[in-house]
Amino acid sequence: MKEAVEVYRQLIGLEPNKAKFHETLADLLSSLNELDQATAEHREAVRLEPDNGYTRNKLGCDLFRKQDFQGALDEYLRALTQLPGDAAIQSNLADALLKLGHVDSAIAAYRKSVGLDPREPYHHNRLAFALHAKGDLEAATAELREALRRDANLPALHANLANALGLNEDLNGAIEHYREWARLEPNGPAPHSFLGTVLETKGDRHGALQEFLQAYTLDPANPQYREDYQRLLKELRQ
Repeated sequence: MKEAVEVYRQLIGLEPNKAKFHETLADLLSSLNELDQATAEHREAVRLEPDNGYTRNKLGCDLFRKQDFQGALDEYLRALTQLPGDAAIQSNLADALLKLGHVDSAIAAYRKSVGLDPREPYHHNRLAFALHAKGDLEAATAELREALRRDANLPALHANLANALGLNEDLNGAIEHYREWARLEPNGPAPHSFLGTVLETKGDRHGALQEFLQAYTLDPANPQYREDYQRLLKELRQ
């Protein structure tokens, strides 16, 4: 990829006013996590083609990654004036609003992204996150169920729904979705750790021990997994 960066730098040297060259170079630099340089190149591409909403969105994403959330918000707003029907940019706008603490505005923006692309589970998931931040667990849970209806094979959605159900004290529901998360990520220790915690809360200490052991086996270097397994094993032996 670094070779490609040099190629595009040379192309820009030959044609400095070609916005696409600056945009492509910026994309490459962003992939390499060279955010300052990527931002500068995206800014130059926007200067050369100010009506390109897609490039403005990319500039906003650079700024967001640099934690300049107000700058990102400004670019997303400008991008949406050019691409008002773009659900992904609308969702990016909502992300920036949420980072700035504007929870209600973020929820409204996420709802708009859902309306623009209701089949995309990511938008429902992000809306659920904002609703959770507002304290509306019931609505958040409903959005997560809708996200899973769109795609039941995304492990993160089962994890998020299990967490939400656990907070709502629906432990059986949480167990169901932690198990599904574990099935979809057979080499991941985290779902077993969470599942063990819920099973222990329910009083199924032997079931919990098996899950803690599985998490510890998959990641023996993790001190929390080791501690959970050894603690419960000691208690059961007493």
